Amino acid sequence: MKTIQAKRLTKENFSKYGAFEDLYAPQTMGMGVGTDNAFYPDVMAFDFGTAHAPSVCVCHVKRRDMVITNYEYHNNGCEGILSLDSDIVIFAGFGFPPLLPAQLEAFLVPKGTLVRLKPGVLHGTQFPVDQEQATVIVMLPQRTFATDFAYGKLDEAEQLRITLGEEEGL
Repeated sequence: MKTIQAKRLTKENFSKYGAFEDLYAPQTMGMGVGTDNAFYPDVMAFDFGTAHAPSVCVCHVKRRDMVITNYEYHNNGCEGILSLDSDIVIFAGFGFPPLLPAQLEAFLVPKGTLVRLKPGVLHGTQFPVDQEQATVIVMLPQRTFATDFAYGKLDEAEQLRITLGEEEGL
């Protein structure tokens, strides 16, 4: 089994897959900053297409071996991911198996960081890092899992083990 290291999430290494924002310290214009009621409007825009209204989903993901065995992607809208209570590792990549094998990278996402994946980005279930279970909010167009869900399974030889990189300070 091949191994990949989770990287620290940076604008430079993640921009090809989407965007992210630390919701504990947003880098956007805020109103009332420094008072008892700070408001940060429009922190991140999501293009969910026009077919369905946005929907909020909840995942309870248990800690387990960090092995990528399958993936999914959506063609018609982006996906938002927000872990409420645990740092998580996500993976993202491109590919069109069997014509082009999946090329995947892993990223450490601190809790409270909102991630937006572009349409077509391969991804899958998150991996909790510092808790036994993560509560993850997933934002998608309504009914995505019935209308815009492509699934792929990696052969055993293609599966990837994710490690936390020591040189990254993870």
